[in-house]
Amino acid sequence: MSYEKIDAIIEDWARLHRLPLYKEVKEEEARYFELADQEGRRYQIWIDEPDQKGFIGVHVWNLKRRGRRRDFLVSANDLSEYLESALKIAKSWAN
Repeated sequence: MSYEKIDAIIEDWARLHRLPLYKEVKEEEARYFELADQEGRRYQIWIDEPDQKGFIGVHVWNLKRRGRRRDFLVSANDLSEYLESALKIAKSWAN
């Protein structure tokens, strides 16, 4: 599959929250956001390409603490809602 069907949703959400959207990692197509708290701890929200059934993995993790991770499998219709959830989780870890 490809990100084509969900890029508009991701890009709109990024604009709303004024977050830079990264679209490549190690020369591979990707979609993710990085956030940092006041102490410099970093968090990442990662969006998988839709699978064959159209489901999308949304992941949030603390880049330093490997045990801090949450994963969601969502439809395109629910993607914005779960990006909001992922952002709230990252912000709660930052506090």
